[in-house]
Amino acid sequence: METILTRVGISDAQLRVHCQEAVQDELSQSDGQLRTALCALHHALKVVVASRELHKSPQSLSDTSTAIATRLSSVVASCNEIGPLVKKLHHALSSSAVEDDDVSSSATEDEEDLEEDTALEDVIIVQEDINTTTEAHELVSVSTGQDTARATAGVSVETSSPPDHQPRASSRKRTQPERYLNPQPPLKQKKVSKEDLVQERLAQPRRGKLGTVMRSCLTAALDGHSDLILMLPPPCRMLLRMKERGKDISWFMDDIRAILAIAVPALSKRQQCLDRAELKGVLVLVESLPCKFREAAKLRKFIAATYTTPAREVPVIQKRLERMLKEVKTWCNGEVQYAVHTFEKRLEYVKDTIDACGYTGYDPREDQTIAELLFRLGCCLNVFGSGWAQDRRYDTIRALLFDMKSAERPR
Repeated sequence: METILTRVGISDAQLRVHCQEAVQDELSQSDGQLRTALCALHHALKVVVASRELHKSPQSLSDTSTAIATRLSSVVASCNEIGPLVKKLHHALSSSAVEDDDVSSSATEDEEDLEEDTALEDVIIVQEDINTTTEAHELVSVSTGQDTARATAGVSVETSSPPDHQPRASSRKRTQPERYLNPQPPLKQKKVSKEDLVQERLAQPRRGKLGTVMRSCLTAALDGHSDLILMLPPPCRMLLRMKERGKDISWFMDDIRAILAIAVPALSKRQQCLDRAELKGVLVLVESLPCKFREAAKLRKFIAATYTTPAREVPVIQKRLERMLKEVKTWCNGEVQYAVHTFEKRLEYVKDTIDACGYTGYDPREDQTIAELLFRLGCCLNVFGSGWAQDRRYDTIRALLFDMKSAERPR
């Protein structure tokens, strides 16, 4: 700006050159400072990600430190000011001074008039009845004087301009302001059904014996075959043999997932229950594959809730409960930090063990390990925040402890 002012009085061509050089210098400085700010933001993001990986806490960094929250608010406020300024700068550089005087100023006045209309509307309505006679008299006298002057000067009378409180017509097309740092929510995607997923897998080209077997299983899933779950062992065994030979079988995991998504929910709708040994064999094969399926956990729960667990499987459950108790003890002592997801999984396993259909020679409600495990899980609740989820965890632990038949409680 100082450079421009010092050149007043020179020719238009020289003045234009000096103005362009001044604008170019300012834009170069602004570009450099903005790039420095962007590099600083990228570096800050890397530091935040590294801090979260080093110190894993159930609470966010902005919640644990008021200084961080204040700095974040300041950064966001500064970024919010950049967008409108860049938009005004782009408009100022893209339009000439004449357009700014004729169009932009009128548009600005229109916007101010529109804002003033709302504030002055009530006042105008109230004063309308009071000043009717005075305004009519003034309008008649003013219009008479103007008509006489125009007739004398030989100038044609034009239509009078609208009052000040009405917006003027503008030749510039207004656009809605962009939303900086406030993007629109993503469009809701249509949920893909299980049948659509199976059809998508069927459309994939297949070859060989495995392709034929997998295609028959997918076709049976679409047809709603009642024994679909029992058709899984042959392809699972073939996939495991391919894995032992060092071949990649990850492409076929989507086939198994699509079949399980239909086969497992269909088990609860069967009138006649299948043999437990057959379902247990399917579960073992599915869990042996190099992929974790959500339906495998549902199948395990269905087997435990529908069939009596034999005595040979009870020691496996007891050993897992003992390992879980050792883990929870480290939580209580503060040696190891734990997340909500891990806590929920441990509590869910204990609940499924107690709510199972039955065991041969074992009652989980009399197990001292489960009683102590529930007691210590209740002690670990204090690290989570309050809310309906916390109340649900507390009620679950209290109800399970109430169902326990052990006479003693761990101290």
